[in-house]
Amino acid sequence: MFARIGKTYSPVSGKEVKKHSVDDVTDFLSTIETGTKVIITSPGEVPSNIKPEEYFSFLCQQGFNRIESGANLSD
Repeated sequence: MFARIGKTYSPVSGKEVKKHSVDDVTDFLSTIETGTKVIITSPGEVPSNIKPEEYFSFLCQQGFNRIESGANLSD
């Protein structure tokens, strides 16, 4: 009950901690100086009917240029 009515504050900045919306992220990105590099990450899964190497190749064709895998693809 108290978790829903309470507020969480950062011990470092003292600011209220909140879940950001898509609008919050896009608003922040629009304030960054032109030419600044930004990396946006997202979790994902390789579909079970496709080999990981083929899926990563597909993602590269779609414009993704940095793909990190926790799996050992040499097996």
